[in-house]
Amino acid sequence: MLNMMKAKLNIKRMIYTDGVTEAINKAGEEFGMERLKNIIINSKYETAENILNNIIKEIEKFTYGIPQFDDITLLVIKFK
Repeated sequence: MLNMMKAKLNIKRMIYTDGVTEAINKAGEEFGMERLKNIIINSKYETAENILNNIIKEIEKFTYGIPQFDDITLLVIKFK
């Protein structure tokens, strides 16, 4: 399942699969939309590549090595 998010700051587009927001940690909690939105808001002055890397880094910290059973696919576009 593909999702698209439009950020209001610095005109960004992000296309991602549900494996991003449904990534789980040891406690069985999902990464969720709020965490994803917060990363984008806190990365508003970053390049698209850095935004992507920030999201991946935060997912890796959140899941702490727990195997995921869904793909995690992201595409970040930032217009100048």
